[in-house]
Amino acid sequence: MLWSSELDCATSIRGVLCPDDGVWNCRLDGKTLQIGVHSGPLGSPGDSQSEIGDADVFALVVHYMDVITLDQLRDTCTLLRDHHGKVAIFLYREEGEVDYKMSCPSCGQKLWVRDTDVGKRGRCPNCKKAFMLPDQTEHIRAELALGPEIVITRVEGGNISSFKSAMRMLVDQLGE
Repeated sequence: MLWSSELDCATSIRGVLCPDDGVWNCRLDGKTLQIGVHSGPLGSPGDSQSEIGDADVFALVVHYMDVITLDQLRDTCTLLRDHHGKVAIFLYREEGEVDYKMSCPSCGQKLWVRDTDVGKRGRCPNCKKAFMLPDQTEHIRAELALGPEIVITRVEGGNISSFKSAMRMLVDQLGE
């Protein structure tokens, strides 16, 4: 199951892995994967609890890390903590994208952080408070209080090899 607050990101991954329209199954290294896509909070009215319970693995696809997205992701992670399956986070970037969106830790203002500025001191243009610009992986791990068992990997929009590599990682985890 691919979950994303942005349906386009998860659908893009499924579309590259399963190129036949309307087919949810794809082949990866001789294995057949059934990939479902879900957007919005899991456990909402109308969600199929059996669909959630039947999933062997959840890949939470994250493009933006603003307050609203992190709140949805936190709720989803809380719901899945007791899930018997594996959970991983895919940090989604479009090809050539060199920054990510987060919120100011003091006032919540949406900010863009360039990869080249990670580790430097930044200042919010809204509240003027300074803070260290975090690495995307470290930021999401800290914000969601994720343990080391939750794998976080980056995938690139349209790049089939990055999607396949991330999915192989999940399939390999299922074998453990």
